[in-house]
Amino acid sequence: DRVLKRFYEHVGPASIGWKPVLLRNPEIVEEKGQLPFEIMLMVIGCFTIYSALFATGFWIYGNIVSGSVATMVAIAGSMIILMNAKKLRFR
Repeated sequence: DRVLKRFYEHVGPASIGWKPVLLRNPEIVEEKGQLPFEIMLMVIGCFTIYSALFATGFWIYGNIVSGSVATMVAIAGSMIILMNAKKLRFR
């Protein structure tokens, strides 16, 4: 129990799944999670990276229309991630 308490205080994960530890240790401040938001940004990041990779290949092989579309998707994904980066919590 002591190790779990120290881990929770150090890492500060979302309280989902940590209710038994929080109930045994009422002095610990419960962390509200933002997992759906973080998963959304992860998926957008995956699309952004793959779009940038495909855009590079399209441009190298002279496929201008596909390269332009993939580049725009990569830029849009990058902008979404940068605008939402301030909302992420880091410890």
